[in-house]
Amino acid sequence: MNSGLDNNVPIIDGRIAWWPGYDAIGVGGQEHFPGNFSRLNKTKTISINLSHNQNKINFLNPRSTNTFASQDPIAVILMVAITIIIAALLLLMLIWLPSFTDDRVPDIFRIQSVKHTDDHGVLNNNGYVVLVNAGSADYINYLLFARTYVNGNEKEIISSLNDNQFIPSHHFDVKNMGGLGADGSPTNSLSRWYRSQTIWIDYKNGLIHPGDTLMIEVYNKSSGAIISRDTWPRSDPRSETDWWVAEFTHPGT
Repeated sequence: MNSGLDNNVPIIDGRIAWWPGYDAIGVGGQEHFPGNFSRLNKTKTISINLSHNQNKINFLNPRSTNTFASQDPIAVILMVAITIIIAALLLLMLIWLPSFTDDRVPDIFRIQSVKHTDDHGVLNNNGYVVLVNAGSADYINYLLFARTYVNGNEKEIISSLNDNQFIPSHHFDVKNMGGLGADGSPTNSLSRWYRSQTIWIDYKNGLIHPGDTLMIEVYNKSSGAIISRDTWPRSDPRSETDWWVAEFTHPGT
């Protein structure tokens, strides 16, 4: 039995014809050759080295010797499509979901009302402000302090939101402070500004006038980090997404 084929082997319909005396066997459209051979492919000679019973060559497509080559473009297309879909989903998440680096400060402690009249409704340039804990967490009130801004100008810092700690301190822009949220001993961890509770701050007369823009920021004493910021009159209503950011990034103390 011959060990190879010469270059004169005829090609019929893209296949190498099987000649008696040569070990070339057709199997399901494929030919198996045990040795070294070369076949003419119209314009050039393709040389293939096959060891016995190791490889099968598909001659139905004389331009390729790899049956898996035709699958590569499909795999590439699928990978590109999957990549585009994942990129689109990530883009939607960045647009619609809150970013954890969002520099907007939540309004956990909201300005509920600002009053410029006395108990009889007479205008006296009073600055009686009520804040409410509109979040879902409780905060130790003696670990909080507040900054007040009127028309962008900072006023006196309220050193503590615990009334028993603040009232004995030296202060000029605030006459008094109280409310359930400010109550308790400044040494008891149960002295908390609980959810839905209010704190009222009575600023000195003339500090806040009708039509003024009031902004109050509340900070954590231990870390110095801002917890809440709210402005009155309120011109930037918060969305449900903003509330989600507030509750996730500013837990209670």
